[in-house]
Amino acid sequence: MLIAAALGAGRVREVALPDRDGLVVADGDLARLSSATANAVGGVLSASTVADPRRLTVTLSTTGADRTPGDVEGAVTAALGGLGLARQVRVVSRTPAAAPSSRPAPSTTAPTTTQEVHHA
Repeated sequence: MLIAAALGAGRVREVALPDRDGLVVADGDLARLSSATANAVGGVLSASTVADPRRLTVTLSTTGADRTPGDVEGAVTAALGGLGLARQVRVVSRTPAAAPSSRPAPSTTAPTTTQEVHHA
């Protein structure tokens, strides 16, 4: 039983590209494409993506621009569309809180605000 679970855990999920016989893309590749696309959008400080068979969840650190999550969702959806793929894109945006100017910034991660955008 443990051997079967161990073998299944490392399996790479791949998706066939429409209209491109024999070409496939792995979920990890879609995650890297989505993160790179998100990082190219103005206002994004950093981005990471988790891919599963139905959706991509892009987590952003932003400068705080309100439209950034929607811009990222549109850019990632367009990038996937260029491959002929359609997946649900979920964007989670975190804006680092500004540290008070009278004190040095703490060495730990600053509190963040979170905004989620869900698009089907």
